[in-house]
Amino acid sequence: MAILKSSIEVIYNSSLQCSKCVTRCDEKYREVRKGCTGKSAFKRPLTDGVYLTKCMGNFYNQSYGQLLDVHRQFRKGILANTGGLLDQPAKYLDVMNLVESFICEKEIEQLKKSAKNGR
Repeated sequence: MAILKSSIEVIYNSSLQCSKCVTRCDEKYREVRKGCTGKSAFKRPLTDGVYLTKCMGNFYNQSYGQLLDVHRQFRKGILANTGGLLDQPAKYLDVMNLVESFICEKEIEQLKKSAKNGR
């Protein structure tokens, strides 16, 4: 769950994407501020009781990006298997609901941020 949540965070927050960060930050900054290697005292909360000791960018996995593509289809009503919602595997529905909750968190966060900025 933590890896999925961190991957969604990385997709929504480009400053956490290693390809962008590594090219513009020196190594010491990356270690102290971002926790690239996990050697420093870097500790950031992810969810209740779960803390990361490395930057979220380290946990990004391309397959989770593909999972978001599957979720977009799910939101449109395109299901993985033939039949209705009750014909889908329970694990598929669990993952889609989990992704949905993480995406809703990010959307609420973005709405609050834009309201704070007066947009």
